[in-house]
Amino acid sequence: MRLRIGCTTSKTVLIITEAIQLINRKTLKWHWKFIHFYANIYTPFLLKPMLKVHTPKNMNGTIEEVLLEAGRPIVYVSEDEMARVRKAEDSNEDINLVLQLRSGDIPTKVRQYGHIGIVGSDWMREIKTHYPATRITVLDRYEYFGREEKFAKPTLDLIVRNNLQAETTATLPPGIVSGEYKYLMIKHFEENGWDGRIVEMGMNGAPEDAKDYIQFCERNGFMGIDINHGAIGEIVAAFGHYGFMVDETGKTAKKFGVKSIAVIENIEGLLIADPDALEDKELAAEIYRYRDDLRRAYDELHFDPEVHRGVYEAEAPAFSQRER
Repeated sequence: MRLRIGCTTSKTVLIITEAIQLINRKTLKWHWKFIHFYANIYTPFLLKPMLKVHTPKNMNGTIEEVLLEAGRPIVYVSEDEMARVRKAEDSNEDINLVLQLRSGDIPTKVRQYGHIGIVGSDWMREIKTHYPATRITVLDRYEYFGREEKFAKPTLDLIVRNNLQAETTATLPPGIVSGEYKYLMIKHFEENGWDGRIVEMGMNGAPEDAKDYIQFCERNGFMGIDINHGAIGEIVAAFGHYGFMVDETGKTAKKFGVKSIAVIENIEGLLIADPDALEDKELAAEIYRYRDDLRRAYDELHFDPEVHRGVYEAEAPAFSQRER
């Protein structure tokens, strides 16, 4: 872990000078205790970790606004910015290193080599459905960091065409369901009348050819899983498939003539952390300061009527109610 000086040069010189003077005296045992006392006081100011923060690519505008409001200077990991990162490390500039990723990769990457991340609860649930033993600590919850609306209240829904007569998952005709959430899709259909009738293209006897795969599902009474990263509303509207889609404002559903027949998840924004990072005393202190700064900034932006004009009434839950 790279540590950076976080106090003034004069203060540092003063501490070192006093330490040398004390060591040069004869009563070393007593003075070492005094030096240790000084170190406990000044260590939080001398040692300040550079946090590695993971955020979603498609929501950088709103999240960046909250980070800057929190007084957290940020540098994105990119070819152009890496020179600044190295310069900041050498000059003790107070920054946080931000890596923008696909939302579905954030929980895993925070665990592998990050410190903290901001991610939707939909993706946290997807990862935990597939890898239930994944260790991630949830530090705080937010209503959401929206793309279209700054603080939206989205849901993850199973959508179908408006003209489809089926109103529940169990009564859907066999076909294809498209979406990014492979394991949530499988879980939902298994729990709602399709257990034993879910297939993936090229697996368990299903065809490898895309068109043959659709016909195979329809002919044999299966629900086929089709992974698509985006344009779910368009796919459902154009081809009559089913979809797992997040629609923050309801505009997509109206635009493409689709409807929700099941709410899979009421989505929150989560601040997550690698639990191992919280075992390090100095790093954990900086992570919790970061959490508190974000909460203050989020609430100030969220409830500012001049910024967001009172669209949302519900306050964020108290810390005692949040998962730790």
